Amino acid sequence: MNDTVTAVTCEAAGGAAVESDRTVFDVSSVSPDAAPDAASAATLSIEQMLAAEGVMVSTTSGWSMWPLLRNRRDTIIVRSPADVHADGLPHRHDVVLYHRPADPATGVREAYVLHRIVDVERGASSSASDSVAPETVYIIRGDNTFVDEHVPAHQIIGILDGCYRANRPVDLEGRRYRAYVRVWLAIYPLRRLWHAGWTMRLRPALARTPLRALWKALRARR
Repeated sequence: MNDTVTAVTCEAAGGAAVESDRTVFDVSSVSPDAAPDAASAATLSIEQMLAAEGVMVSTTSGWSMWPLLRNRRDTIIVRSPADVHADGLPHRHDVVLYHRPADPATGVREAYVLHRIVDVERGASSSASDSVAPETVYIIRGDNTFVDEHVPAHQIIGILDGCYRANRPVDLEGRRYRAYVRVWLAIYPLRRLWHAGWTMRLRPALARTPLRALWKALRARR
């Protein structure tokens, strides 16, 4: 990766940063010999791009948004919130791009992260008629991760407004996509158990129930 290429990152289930969902800017690509303010200038590039152009198009890298976005196979279109929604605010279930600052205390590096809003904790001063309160926090999680990220409103800089899977456009307003979002979020508790390995522990018990016959029937249809 060179200094002119950017790379959005996302977090793995354990909280470790991994190269991920988009070619945007990764401050780790700045040369150690660069001027002290080079990293700061780099981190402003995406915000400046969205402010000037209103759109950013890139390819995917990473698995944190699987099955929607696949590693190095899919393309995204990100726009500023004001260009996506009439109220200019991110909405629940939007896939958003946010700027995560570095935290030396925990070792978390600065990154741009593309994950989905699963809930909103509105600030006390929020109302139906005003802009989002400064203390509002968005609960964000990758479709293929199991750690909630609490992101202040001011860190969100873009919203996924389109994507292509193997050159085929995905209709983010379509019935099929909306059904995917509802179902995928609804089964999150089961997916989390699966990820934690509880299904292996429950397998002996399930084998003694009618679910075993159903499982065998489903496997036979594959």
